[in-house]
Amino acid sequence: MEPVKRYFPESTGNDEKLSLRTLAITPIQDLNQGVSPINSHATSTARSSLKMNFRTYVSIGQTSLGVTAPNYPRVKKLANGSYMMLYHNNQIGGSVRYATSPDAKTWTYQNELFKSYAITDQDGLANERRFSNGDALVLANGDILAVASYRANSGYRQKPLDAGLAIRRSTDNGVTWSTAAQIYQGVNWEPYLLQLPSGEIQCYFTDAARTAVIGTDTGTDMVVSNDNGVTWTPSFGAAPYYVLRTQYTYNGNTFSITRCLR
Repeated sequence: MEPVKRYFPESTGNDEKLSLRTLAITPIQDLNQGVSPINSHATSTARSSLKMNFRTYVSIGQTSLGVTAPNYPRVKKLANGSYMMLYHNNQIGGSVRYATSPDAKTWTYQNELFKSYAITDQDGLANERRFSNGDALVLANGDILAVASYRANSGYRQKPLDAGLAIRRSTDNGVTWSTAAQIYQGVNWEPYLLQLPSGEIQCYFTDAARTAVIGTDTGTDMVVSNDNGVTWTPSFGAAPYYVLRTQYTYNGNTFSITRCLR
């Protein structure tokens, strides 16, 4: 990087003037080039945080994503080494879309994975089913399982029969997808998929009916699958499993643990 010249104030007795100095600024990509020791912070117990790595910062625009205001992005690495990003447009969303990338730098818009459509809602009124908060999981067998929250666009909190979770599956790294299947009924937000070493798939989500509950209740529900996402328990329309928080004391210290009430 070329040297930069800047003026700095300089005091001489009772007078102050500006002096021109030349600064050599090290480019960000040249900083911290040494080898970092593994587990260098193993003994650190204070709160820590993640910071942006501007060396690899990439701005992705409308051409790559197909929308003007992408929100709630989720990036997954696929079995073939490529990447998939799910997102919805605007703050609330209408359809969940996805883009793909071979290197997590250049992205290509693909399609609407969960597309909004007209419905007659539980009160017999014309409405629209909208999707948001997409997430995906690459299963142990390489399949992709994608999930999204859906709701009635008008009066969604008062229409739990028109809200829930839907999933789709891809067996070819996101090229083609199965027809959407509903796995939960009820107003919810932000589903998240997790596969355990046992093969069990857990889908966590916020239960909108329980977010005001305090104490041991986390406001989180869960449904599970033991056949790679083909069937889910509890079944569609039934009450889900509740995720609760429990406190216990050991050697004078109080801890919180989270458990699922099945």
